Amino acid sequence: MAIKLKIPLVLLALFCLFSGLYYLYLSQIDDPLSGIHCESSLYLSHTLADTDGSQEAIDMTASVNFAFTGNKQGIVIIGGLISDNNHRYQFKRTYNFSYIPKPMLYEFSFKPLYGQDDDEAAAKLLNTLLAKVGTHIEISWLDEKNLLLSNMFSPMQVCNITQ
Repeated sequence: MAIKLKIPLVLLALFCLFSGLYYLYLSQIDDPLSGIHCESSLYLSHTLADTDGSQEAIDMTASVNFAFTGNKQGIVIIGGLISDNNHRYQFKRTYNFSYIPKPMLYEFSFKPLYGQDDDEAAAKLLNTLLAKVGTHIEISWLDEKNLLLSNMFSPMQVCNITQ
């Protein structure tokens, strides 16, 4: 009886040991995106329902510049043109971001930087379109000079590595 109890306890102890070593291994993996700077073009289109029930089309054309600074952090600069049915606005926004590698995806957290004088875009329009991009992004290597960024909610982008 004592031998039958020892075998499951030994197996449980080995499982815990190997799980702990695997977690330690995962936490020590270097950031594979560290030091990469890349740029991409972004085209988004969305239709909003106004309070009076009418539809308003919003289009955005932008350039996106990523700088992965290390420690699973970075900066992204998004600048371009956003338009609705009646107006066109130029904008430029800078965000600090951090990310967590997950199986098949990276989970991004964006924090905007304020005080950008050349931003004339209506905040509601820009935030609506950027919310469509989402925070769970798949990043894969196309070749040594290009990354592919994609998710369920936005078009795929090729990000050309500049450094």
